[in-house]
Amino acid sequence: MADTIEVLMDRIKNLKEYTVEVDLPENYKLHGVIPYDTKIQGKKGSFKVYALSYEEASNQIKAYLEEQQ
Repeated sequence: MADTIEVLMDRIKNLKEYTVEVDLPENYKLHGVIPYDTKIQGKKGSFKVYALSYEEASNQIKAYLEEQQ
């Protein structure tokens, strides 16, 4: 268990904030609580995400948006 805590603490220490911008389909609407700092203007969505890399942040947003459909 100590190894698990150490891995989690290392991950937390290395998180950075990334801004992921995506094109949203016309009339796209998000439902429920949005777990990210989000701005939507027209067909563009901007999400601020904490992750280890931009790729991880982008994958989190992609999964979240697919879940919303």
